Amino acid sequence: YTGIAMLYSAVVLEDYMTADQRRVLDAYFGKIYKKFISPLAANHARSNGLYEFGDYGLGVLAYARWKRDAKLAKSEIRKRRSSFAKKIDAQGMLTENSYRGYRGYWYHTLGAESALGYALVARSFGTDFFKDPKLGPRLQNLAIQTVNGGRSYSEFRAKALQKSPKNAIKDPKEEIPHMHQFAVGLPTIIKREYGYGVKTASAYKYKGRIEYISRIIVFNADCFYSSVR
Repeated sequence: YTGIAMLYSAVVLEDYMTADQRRVLDAYFGKIYKKFISPLAANHARSNGLYEFGDYGLGVLAYARWKRDAKLAKSEIRKRRSSFAKKIDAQGMLTENSYRGYRGYWYHTLGAESALGYALVARSFGTDFFKDPKLGPRLQNLAIQTVNGGRSYSEFRAKALQKSPKNAIKDPKEEIPHMHQFAVGLPTIIKREYGYGVKTASAYKYKGRIEYISRIIVFNADCFYSSVR
């Protein structure tokens, strides 16, 4: 998280850096990209679940922007599109996250913020996942499932218990019956992209009350939209 957050901050602040500051950061970013971001992004692209940082693809895009590497960005977006299309089914359920038992909705919303947040950043690189013939409808249905889960958590939970991946939470005592508290940008993204309001539980609001920068996508969705008007 720290390395990717530093990359995002550096991209924003680059115009105010001296040549020496940029040189120091460039060496550091090169090391963390090679040792952490690149292998994590590759491994998560092949995994079953969809988790933080767009499966670490957001870190690759941040590094590509820092290096002005259009080829790297294009390759990353192509791979992530293919991965997301496999992990989000036609009904908008995440093939692993959404079925993780008594925490299905919690993990679903983590993955939803990650995927939709990645789509926003990919659009700034010139690729619009929201309008993609295959992935676009799946992203919209992903948002709809999130909205439906907020309206009727019990109905979403019933679907979440239909399958049982190895990491499913099977003990009802471990249930978390609300949106992931770190998914602080998800209601904003869904509202801005689709016009849907998301009903959120009081526990979500309480736990996420001090979260201003999403730990899932490493940026504030409201600030993002205000910057691209």
